[in-house]
Amino acid sequence: RKLLLHKAQLARLRKSTQEKGFAVVPLKIYFKRTYAKLLIGIGQGKKLWDKREALAQKDAARQMDRALKERHG
Repeated sequence: RKLLLHKAQLARLRKSTQEKGFAVVPLKIYFKRTYAKLLIGIGQGKKLWDKREALAQKDAARQMDRALKERHG
């Protein structure tokens, strides 16, 4: 489908996606009559230390759930 943007907006998106770690991300989609409208943004991926922190939090939560399950079940 055609992306309806001004040339300057399209150039800005293209420039920022060519930088390392940036991507165009759909934020919101909604429908108006026969058109689908999409709100887009530019997002940056997580850093390595950020990913490690998120994994550690997930692991801790998983261990707590296991401990509670063993205690009650």
